Amino acid sequence: MQALADLDPGWCPVWDISWQRSYRLTLAHVKAGGALGAGPGELIIQGEDLGVWVAGQRMGWERLMPAQQYLLESVGVEPAAEGEPAAGAPRSQDARWAGNLAAARQFHAREGHLIVPRQHVEITGDGDGDSGQAAVKLGAWLDNTRRRAAKLSPQRRAELDALGMRIVPDIVCLSKSTSGYGTPMALTSMRPEHDMWKPGEHNGTFRGYNPAFVTAARALELFWSDGSLEAGPPSSASARAAALAETARRHGLPAPRGRGLAWGLPFDRPARLVKYATPRTGPACCWRRPGLRTRWCSSCRR
Repeated sequence: MQALADLDPGWCPVWDISWQRSYRLTLAHVKAGGALGAGPGELIIQGEDLGVWVAGQRMGWERLMPAQQYLLESVGVEPAAEGEPAAGAPRSQDARWAGNLAAARQFHAREGHLIVPRQHVEITGDGDGDSGQAAVKLGAWLDNTRRRAAKLSPQRRAELDALGMRIVPDIVCLSKSTSGYGTPMALTSMRPEHDMWKPGEHNGTFRGYNPAFVTAARALELFWSDGSLEAGPPSSASARAAALAETARRHGLPAPRGRGLAWGLPFDRPARLVKYATPRTGPACCWRRPGLRTRWCSSCRR
């Protein structure tokens, strides 16, 4: 305990540990003769934008504990004056994109690729002192950009393509009933230039079973070889919806629900226990839930 106290008297604070980390970085910087940053990008140490942190403490001074206020005053941080505007205006989407893209270009120029861990923070700027630098969460930005690739403009796609960032995946792994008949199989789709396996070489703990393979192959031949299925979903969807609507009408069920080729019937009523006749004991001796196991009476059970 004493050793921890020697390293940092506030090693076990009652506030969030991230606040303590930013404070200790600020304290070390001030003790080394550095000046406090007043806005975004003005003071970045170990990936932490302390300029933003200091500005946030000044604007939220009343929400701090007295001990936190004392620690900040010891490093020269004072509460914001009445009516003082917040430091740093929000950047536009185009400005944020330009900053993130600059960080991606810097990383690509240095490493030769754009395979970035999600937690990576890229420091951009002139590198001369603390001024003019910015901490960009590059890994998280690239990950999020890949997820919303379909919403990117052609210009932004082209900017990322120039850095070798493939928006369309090279390999896709999935496990589905490719045939549509409920027989699952594992499937790995890849671009032809990446397919180095011979038939039977790509294996694993589960790939499926023969009915799944046969029906999937037939479904691909019938429905996906010429694009006719993609061109005709509206009529197919209407036919499915009409057939299910007729089934719902006959059995007193709610209207079918769905979209495209995926349609189904909702069952919003609890299952009923019904009696039915058996050859052994005559009518109305056993109970059954529709679609579930029968609850046999004592006579039929024997």
